[in-house]
Amino acid sequence: GMTAGPGDVKRGEYLFNQPGFGGGKNGKSCAACHPGGRGLEQVAARYAGRDAELRSMVNRCIRMALKGEGIRDDSQAMADILAYLRSLGG
Repeated sequence: GMTAGPGDVKRGEYLFNQPGFGGGKNGKSCAACHPGGRGLEQVAARYAGRDAELRSMVNRCIRMALKGEGIRDDSQAMADILAYLRSLGG
């Protein structure tokens, strides 16, 4: 398959605000619970060097909150959403 390129913050922000992200079925986006990324400013720092755990957290949110399937760890979408989460730390 295609290898994901570097994560893109703008694309990540777009996905974060996209209802149905990760196959979500209830019309919610990540931003429904985290408007503008609020409450997630420290999350990338907390998981620094532990990308696998950060990716699991993203997929847990997709499954629990959006009722989706999740996204692949090696997908461009995952690279982009992680880039966006890292950008929130300022």
